[in-house]
Amino acid sequence: MGSGGSTNLVWQLEGATHLSKAQRLYDVRIHAVAFLSNHWHGLLSPKDAWHLAGLMNHVQGNLAREAGDLHDWKGPFWGDRYHVVLVSEEPEVQYRRLSYCLAQGAKEGLVAPSGALARP
Repeated sequence: MGSGGSTNLVWQLEGATHLSKAQRLYDVRIHAVAFLSNHWHGLLSPKDAWHLAGLMNHVQGNLAREAGDLHDWKGPFWGDRYHVVLVSEEPEVQYRRLSYCLAQGAKEGLVAPSGALARP
């Protein structure tokens, strides 16, 4: 496992908590998510741009406030705004995006690698 395991676990749990709350407020389906040491990935299907922006604002804002309070940081927390990548309806493209998202925990040493996903 990577360094700072307990800090990473807290970050993951907080991220999942805020994402769960945001999903109840905004019409966004969550297919996969990976909270890492300093960022997160989500494979999401929002109803529209307004719902995606609301969900992201809720999650990013709450995580930033908590991290700032925890470490007594002042000023902006995120180095950049979030980035959206539209995913094609093609099954192969969706498979690659899902595989990428699910592989992030092993890539950072947070979990042991597992076998490859079954192809669609």
